[in-house]
Amino acid sequence: MPKTCKNRSNRRGGAVDKNTTRKCKSFLKKKQQKMIADAKDLYSVFVKQAKQKVKDKDELKQRMQNIKKFTTVDKKALAFADKINKTIYCNVGCKGTMLEPGEKISSTLAEKYKDNKELLKFFEATRKKTFGKKTDVLKDNFYEKAPKKMVEEIKKDGAISLCSPVGIYK
Repeated sequence: MPKTCKNRSNRRGGAVDKNTTRKCKSFLKKKQQKMIADAKDLYSVFVKQAKQKVKDKDELKQRMQNIKKFTTVDKKALAFADKINKTIYCNVGCKGTMLEPGEKISSTLAEKYKDNKELLKFFEATRKKTFGKKTDVLKDNFYEKAPKKMVEEIKKDGAISLCSPVGIYK
């Protein structure tokens, strides 16, 4: 019997139905478009400032090249951001993240960063601060201490999870 998309996504800890998956993919696409738009806005601001401050043509030309390099969003950066956003906003049960329910950091996370002991220590310390004596800090796949307004907004936009400890560094 062929496996359906619904069955595969359940096995991987993903969304439970096609509509939810589609909605979350749409959410990720909007986030990506916003990132590109923000980079373009930043470019405009920097160019305007450079034209006002720099009078030497050669220096202005060099500055414009640097601004273009800094504000250009390449495909690798977009792919990386998309992967991170997918892990945060489209991950039922927050599998493979610091907020995955349990006593310690997830085995997936430990395996992924096994060569970076300092980062693992940071994850453990942050997890201890985030979890306290609890073993689960998720409420309907969203971090329980996340601002309610933020959770409602991203849910409305299509997110199915929030696997990031928002607001713990107050």
